[in-house]
Amino acid sequence: MMQQQFQQNAQSQQQWNAAVQQDQGMHQQHPPPPVIGNLAFREYNRHHPPEFNGDGEPQEAKRWIKQIEKIFWMAECTEEEKVIFATNQFRGAAEDWWESAQRRMVASNMEMNCENFKQVMLEKYLSLSYKVRKEQEFLHLKQGNMSETEFTKKFEELSYYSSHNEYGGNETWKINQYGHALRGELYTVVSQQWLANFDDIFHNSLEAERGFDKAAREGYVAFDRKKGNLVDKHHEKLKPRASPQKGKKSGSPRTYPTCRRCGKSQPG
Repeated sequence: MMQQQFQQNAQSQQQWNAAVQQDQGMHQQHPPPPVIGNLAFREYNRHHPPEFNGDGEPQEAKRWIKQIEKIFWMAECTEEEKVIFATNQFRGAAEDWWESAQRRMVASNMEMNCENFKQVMLEKYLSLSYKVRKEQEFLHLKQGNMSETEFTKKFEELSYYSSHNEYGGNETWKINQYGHALRGELYTVVSQQWLANFDDIFHNSLEAERGFDKAAREGYVAFDRKKGNLVDKHHEKLKPRASPQKGKKSGSPRTYPTCRRCGKSQPG
């Protein structure tokens, strides 16, 4: 009886060992893929996010945020991961500032998402006085001697600080501000055209500028930058020269001898 029980136990052990070996063989044939770090973080780093140390002009913070946001469009991240990944690029003074800023956000129960992070960061690096100064610069911006491309770049940079930005869905204010800041001859052209959006006024004024430049190269018009208007050189050339007045003869005037009594020149 005992021998039979022993044989049954041995047989069960053999079956168990065979099952374990089979299972191990399956795992050897199909090993699980190695997981190294966070997949979203690797995708984020693949786009080479820039570092930020807090030095330089205040507007560098705004530009840095724009670059990071472009990467977030390409890398799938949660809101909390966006904050973690972005602040991983902080160096020096910016890194020190974030340690205290993060504690304040937690203490005030502020949700750790991208919008709140941007708000806290811009409050730090773009002071109210700086934004007011930039908005005034935007309101008084004129094209002057700048090319259309140079002017548009400056306009877009300063328009960020305008209080009208909160009404981002309506570009009417932006079109009007841009048009009135153009040079006179360009505004005269685009003000007569239908402008559905900001891109329209930019492209139309760019085409107008090219047209005036071509006319200037061909010698028809020139822009008088001192007076701020156009000079039609073609018609200037066609203006008739002043003709001599009637009754007057050309040549040297006739001279008379001097009188001995009165000392004046007179005939006879």
